[in-house]
Amino acid sequence: MKKYELTGETKEYFGTKLFRIRSLVDMEKIGVKKGELGGWVESEKNLAHCGEAWVFGEARVSGEARVSGEAQVFGGAQVSGEARVSGEAQVSGGAQVFGGARVFGGAQVSGEAQVFGGAWVFGEAQVFGEAWVFGEAQVFGLARVLGGARIEKTNEYLMIGPIGSRDAILTAWVEGKEIMVATGCYLGELGKFKEAVKEKHGGTQHEIEYLAALEYIKSKFGLAVPVER
Repeated sequence: MKKYELTGETKEYFGTKLFRIRSLVDMEKIGVKKGELGGWVESEKNLAHCGEAWVFGEARVSGEARVSGEAQVFGGAQVSGEARVSGEAQVSGGAQVFGGARVFGGAQVSGEAQVFGGAWVFGEAQVFGEAWVFGEAQVFGLARVLGGARIEKTNEYLMIGPIGSRDAILTAWVEGKEIMVATGCYLGELGKFKEAVKEKHGGTQHEIEYLAALEYIKSKFGLAVPVER
């Protein structure tokens, strides 16, 4: 049974003809009603008829790309090439997933982020901002890759956790000559994170754990970033 149809509404996108989709059934879990218009696809091979995967609004899926499971593509997001978005993954904003990239599980790719090449983003990982994940990199678990990060290989980022008062996951990577850290609501340079730790957790076990983690991060990436005790 088909869950959607291609409408007569079309548009050209860089020489590719895309069709607006229309739901033929109610999909309660994602709030789509029968007869509701969705986003754009090049053909029915781009969006599975089984499951509740959906393409919303002005989002586009083209080429040999496929969205399946309960995945959602919305906003102005683009999925193209031979990319696969599946499970309960979400691609949103102005994000792009292309090439042979895979986004699955509960992963989220948003903002102006790009995932391409042979890269995988899965688990509960989040890639957003203007971050790129590409090449053979795999971003997974509870990792958060954001800002201007460029992750080409899996060993170019590091996760530590649970750690701290919130039992959060700390993700670190290199941007230019700086080591960047993201955990909880913090995103910034490693040195400034150390200062924030001392201010908020000074004299506690959390400070000891964080400073030990920062020493390990520094040695992992081999940059001369002082972490004073």
